[in-house]
Amino acid sequence: MPAHWAVGVATHLALCPECRRQARGIEAVAGSLVEDLPAAPLAEGALTQVLARLDESVTEASPVPFDPVLPAPLRNELGFGSSDIPWRTLLPGVHEYRLVRDGDVRMSLLRLMPGHSVARHGHRGDEMTVVLRGGFEDGTGIFERGDLAVADDAVDHRPRARKDGPCICLIVAERPLRFTGLLGPVFNFFAG
Repeated sequence: MPAHWAVGVATHLALCPECRRQARGIEAVAGSLVEDLPAAPLAEGALTQVLARLDESVTEASPVPFDPVLPAPLRNELGFGSSDIPWRTLLPGVHEYRLVRDGDVRMSLLRLMPGHSVARHGHRGDEMTVVLRGGFEDGTGIFERGDLAVADDAVDHRPRARKDGPCICLIVAERPLRFTGLLGPVFNFFAG
């Protein structure tokens, strides 16, 4: 799984006890299947290479302290807590912090102030949204802290934060959005 998708999945699992339980069950089944496979022969020099790597120094980043908004996998990816997010205003009430833009792949934090929405859009590929704080509605459902919303090219929606507080989400998208509302052509020009 690509690293950005892995961060999204780990973030969701940190917030969803039921999904963590299911993932442990899947891992146990997969582990037992792997144990039943015959051992593959090692390449010549494999042991020497592994032993040499054990001597390499590894510098690990210190874990970021607990944060009530950001679960550990995301905090450790960012290297800071929610109070230090350098938000960029996209539209009034809509803020973004871009974590990754690797080709078409984008991973961002999005903050919608109460009652504000993202422009109507569709998708050119898969998108994963994990709600970190608050909640939103988009015509396909109501999503709250810990929920995972998955969209593909068949989904056209306009996510709107609930009025009871801001909504903060982690979004991983494999392709740029396709804005479809009245100002869609303008937004598409700047989003590309």
